[in-house]
Amino acid sequence: MSGGTRLKVLSLFKKLHRAKDKVFVGDSVALDGAKMKIREEFSKHKAITDPQEINSLLKVAQESEELLRTKVVQLSQVRKDVYQFRTEHLQEKCFKLNMKCDDCTCGR
Repeated sequence: MSGGTRLKVLSLFKKLHRAKDKVFVGDSVALDGAKMKIREEFSKHKAITDPQEINSLLKVAQESEELLRTKVVQLSQVRKDVYQFRTEHLQEKCFKLNMKCDDCTCGR
């Protein structure tokens, strides 16, 4: 693996961990699970030397990092049928399932 490729791999490894830390803040089970999965995937492919295969795996890692940052939300139940969730920007909002949420600050 060339020096430039190694830097890309390390950069993506760090980016995935930073994204994981932001998305799953306060959820130790999810943090630990994501940390183990990231390490497992990078370790599983560390012996690969084919540049095309490395680039393909780098693309998967980039897409995974973007998915974490932009598509994953974390929910926590506030009370029956009311959930609070965090978006990729860590803005807190809440919603009530199948009903208008009159008693919350979200304005729905």
